[in-house]
Amino acid sequence: MTNLRENTAAAGIDCIPLDTDEVRREYPQHRLHDDDTVLYDPAGGFLRTDLAVQTAMDLGRAHGGEVEQYRRILRISRFASGGFVLSTDHEAFHAGDVIIAAGAWSAPLLSEPLANLVEVRRIALTWFGTTKPELFLPPAFPVFKRVTPGIDVYGAPSLDGTQIKVTLAESRPTASADAIDQSLQPDERDRVTRAVETGFDFVTPGVVRCDAFPELFTADHAPSSAATPARARTSRSDSPARVSRCRPGSARSSRRTSSIPDPPPPGLRVPAAIPQCGRRSARQRLTHNPPPQ
Repeated sequence: MTNLRENTAAAGIDCIPLDTDEVRREYPQHRLHDDDTVLYDPAGGFLRTDLAVQTAMDLGRAHGGEVEQYRRILRISRFASGGFVLSTDHEAFHAGDVIIAAGAWSAPLLSEPLANLVEVRRIALTWFGTTKPELFLPPAFPVFKRVTPGIDVYGAPSLDGTQIKVTLAESRPTASADAIDQSLQPDERDRVTRAVETGFDFVTPGVVRCDAFPELFTADHAPSSAATPARARTSRSDSPARVSRCRPGSARSSRRTSSIPDPPPPGLRVPAAIPQCGRRSARQRLTHNPPPQ
């Protein structure tokens, strides 16, 4: 907790310490022990990711960009004199720089030095029903993270208050982003149910919905931002299964796989393309373990 306070202060986040009596009065949904420590972040919340991506696309169009949908990036190659070729399952695009925004599907598109530093891992999600939905509407029940001995969970209410997401803050290795096990394992079910039983009131301790999704982690679970070779800059973010396209040179960074001589081969399309993400939504950034909401 000391580290958390120091880190939030260093980041300029104004977290407010609350005593347990105040939390019991303001947030009766949480079951507390007298020695619990509580920090409240007034600016905390969650992103409407689909709306955020759609807004970004609309802004891109408003500034002269175009959007190419339903394109799968198969390979990113570098021109000998600079720039990139993005080969898709339909055509090829030329770009000065490229942003890799594919979440867990980014790994095959990264250059070899970066690809060796990341791994795809599976994160399980679970939801529980509430007995008093009016207590779990977002204004009355903020997003949360609870750390107790042996159990670390985070979550958020549904917009109608009838369910809350309570998810274990952990991940497991998986072969690829396209081959994750979406079933809830018995040990995951038992531990997250125990967290609900001991940590919340007005919540039914039985999983009503579950899912799993892939996320990209560094091998040591520490956050990383690094450049690909030869001046390229790499960025990772969340996006649905779409490919955006913009004027040459307006995107940023990509993978180097091989050099292609200039001029561009016949049939190469300009302007450039930003690579698609995978078939499922992934978290918004390369992150450490445990993942943020």
